[in-house]
Amino acid sequence: MMIYWNIYSGPDRFIALTILLGEEKQTNKLKLTCMIKKITIAIVMAVLCLNFRAIAQIKSDVLMPVKIGEQVPNEIWDMPMQIYKSGKYITETLRQYRGNVIVFDFWASWCGNCIEGFPKLSKLQDSVPDGLKIILVNAKEVHDTNQAIEKVFINHKDKLGSLPTIIQDTILHKLFSTYALPSYVVVGGDADLMGVTLSYMFHEEDIKTMVLQWKRLLEIRRKIKEGRGGK
Repeated sequence: MMIYWNIYSGPDRFIALTILLGEEKQTNKLKLTCMIKKITIAIVMAVLCLNFRAIAQIKSDVLMPVKIGEQVPNEIWDMPMQIYKSGKYITETLRQYRGNVIVFDFWASWCGNCIEGFPKLSKLQDSVPDGLKIILVNAKEVHDTNQAIEKVFINHKDKLGSLPTIIQDTILHKLFSTYALPSYVVVGGDADLMGVTLSYMFHEEDIKTMVLQWKRLLEIRRKIKEGRGGK
């Protein structure tokens, strides 16, 4: 038995498997078994390709720029991010930080103004440990290597404190349309985009006020919920 196969994955996302059977006498059962395994592997690979295409399409939809006052898409919070923190590379999502006021600082190792701004961010994070999360973001398009990033963190450890940085970012800088360095993006506790600004317009007291107002809002919501019997 001679088996031929052809797998076609078209824009309509279907897989057609054509098996043409000849009249050649089976000579080796092992050959047939191997052939079936190859067909199975080919089908699996084709299905995976279609899935990857679908995922890419979802990401493309998610990456539509967010405007001031709009919510950050829910999908963003569950996307794996590469993060350099405390001298280690880890992968995690931003889901754990949602519900806080978040400041994203977009930077590069060759940006002197970026590095000069680290101390005020580190001091701000230390002064508001609850309700605020400051995260540095190093975009892929700034062409920083891991070695360059590590060098900054080693040479400016006193300025950075415990601040983490997202590395090789291909999502956030497009989502928030940041084109200058450093750029600061502020996301509120309800995941609304509150502002995108440059360093000379970024004021720590404004962030502290925002966090305070967010905590007050949470307290009001808690009391309302208690008044409704926890509903």
